[in-house]
Amino acid sequence: MDEILSRGNTSSRELFDALGALDNLDGNIVLLKEVTDLFLEKAPQQIQKMKDAFSCGDASLLERHAHTLKGGSSNIGASKFSDEAFHLELAAKGGDMDKCGLLLEQIEREMVNLQTALSCFSWESLQQLSPMSYKYKEN
Repeated sequence: MDEILSRGNTSSRELFDALGALDNLDGNIVLLKEVTDLFLEKAPQQIQKMKDAFSCGDASLLERHAHTLKGGSSNIGASKFSDEAFHLELAAKGGDMDKCGLLLEQIEREMVNLQTALSCFSWESLQQLSPMSYKYKEN
């Protein structure tokens, strides 16, 4: 089942736990797809904002952007990405800009991993896993 949920070097559930995310969205596959697409559209912009805040040495702004990214990634079930954003948020809150730089690089790598995993993901496979629990139809 992990192969259906995602593909990548990291544990697939760490990259993208579709079933966990669906549980939070009352099993609505269409909504999860929409939220995931929005995340994939906005996350690179958010990462750029974090890089800009880091370049300016603005730990407070970096913390806020990391918090936003953490929430968005958590909503789609991207727990590893969300954890990295959380660590960045904490480092920024503590003013540890050296650590922030390292974590920002890690987040950029995780974004590539997540984008790769999601590009291989079969949304229709979720319906096959549990057709009684999950909905794949427009409302």
